[in-house]
Amino acid sequence: MDMSNNLDFTKSSSYFSGYTRVALAFLIALMLIIFSTDIAFMALLYLKKFYVSLVFGFVIALFIIEMLYWVNVILDKICSWQHQLLFRLFMQVALGVFFLLYLDVMLVKGFYILFDNDFEHSGFMEKIFPLNIVLVCMGHILFFLRWRYKHLFNLKIWYQKFKLILGENGKSLVEKQTEKPPVIVLLQSNIETSDPLAKQEKLMGPLLSLSLQQQPQYWKTIDGYLQTKKYTFPLNEVICICTGAVYGDIFLKNGRSYNMHYRRNILRKCLDQEEFVEVYAGIFYAYSGIDGYEIGRGKKVLLLKEGIKTDSKKFISRRYFEAFDIGFKNYQGRRKQD
Repeated sequence: MDMSNNLDFTKSSSYFSGYTRVALAFLIALMLIIFSTDIAFMALLYLKKFYVSLVFGFVIALFIIEMLYWVNVILDKICSWQHQLLFRLFMQVALGVFFLLYLDVMLVKGFYILFDNDFEHSGFMEKIFPLNIVLVCMGHILFFLRWRYKHLFNLKIWYQKFKLILGENGKSLVEKQTEKPPVIVLLQSNIETSDPLAKQEKLMGPLLSLSLQQQPQYWKTIDGYLQTKKYTFPLNEVICICTGAVYGDIFLKNGRSYNMHYRRNILRKCLDQEEFVEVYAGIFYAYSGIDGYEIGRGKKVLLLKEGIKTDSKKFISRRYFEAFDIGFKNYQGRRKQD
């Protein structure tokens, strides 16, 4: 299954959709007009200049938001927050604040010159520009929070969590947990044999089949989300699965990442231990993408194969190292046999 053409790399699940950016641009343009004048809002609706200013304000705000988006996307590729924090912070301020504010002033000044208005006495630098500084900085904080806490901005996850609390049939989770489990009745009337061993086998048949059905089967695929759209990936395309208590990320071998919501205990049961290993609490790596490990500054660090990158931790915890060492050697032995 080829996943390389499913999605453009720049449409990262970390950031806001195009519709969200358009809505924000419209609200910002409207808010700036209201803050820049003493005229009541209802009176503004009758002024032709209000609609002209709204259109130009929307275009300028949308352009600044798009630039803010691309600054974050490009910097994610050049210097991620995890690996180059100080350099990323410097570039974020230089490109994402000063450069964008300079563009904002030039665009607004051009708007005033185009319509023969006096920019120097417009009050833009005194009233609106300080507000724009706050908005740009807030934009960076939102992008950072959207990258760091993806699940907080995913409405589908909140909707599913709400359904889980209420239950599928309107029952609360507490009510479902207090319900009595179904009673399994074993019918013995059809047991005709006098052999006690045969009787026991017939009696245990339904229970054995039930226990086999309840045994977890190892996954072959895993579900991920981008905004509200669901994708299914074969596990041989996955290099790392990283989760907290519930929510987390799937990192593919081609460099893309997606949201997901599986608990650690589910992943521990459903991931094939011959293919995946837990190296840190809630962080699972595929053996197929691991080249080995090295010791640096007293810590054991995973070495991934050439061309494979993730934003997840690569430290091997002492708690999981013994299992990793045994599992990785066994995996290499199986590969040599194949």
